[in-house]
Amino acid sequence: MVAVAARKAAVSVAARQRARELQVRFQEREQRLLEAAEEFIASQEDTGKALAGIGRQIVDLEQARGREERVGWERGARVAARMRALGAREGEVAERLGVDLGELRRMLTWARDVVQGGGKAGPSGGAQPGARPGAGGAAPAAGPVPGPVAGGVAGGVGSGGAAVPGGVRV
Repeated sequence: MVAVAARKAAVSVAARQRARELQVRFQEREQRLLEAAEEFIASQEDTGKALAGIGRQIVDLEQARGREERVGWERGARVAARMRALGAREGEVAERLGVDLGELRRMLTWARDVVQGGGKAGPSGGAQPGARPGAGGAAPAAGPVPGPVAGGVAGGVGSGGAAVPGGVRV
């Protein structure tokens, strides 16, 4: 009986030792998993901050784009008015600039209102770039200026120059 008890004690000690070794491995694995999860969460937070910053930059760029489109449209409207002042018919001006007649008329109305208003056409009744006649006069503050040509590229024959939104070449 003593031999059996000694054998049971030896097996029990060996089993306990093996269990402790497995527990240490399990704890090491758990620690590595915890560190990996922490790294993942930190990288997600960093990515979120970066994307928020990029989102703010996009908003700023869209506003700048809207301002540039408006400036280009206004410059084109002044050129169209100058062409009309040189005696070109509306149809001819529209064809040379690669815009439809309705867009040309909006440009000419805007340019006329700027001249009559002392250089200030706006919400007080003057037409704004891209505004539709009878639509309250004011155009949206940002975004593309309506025009007949997709992407702001005009297809006027012999017009040359750089394309600006609204299909006007200056």
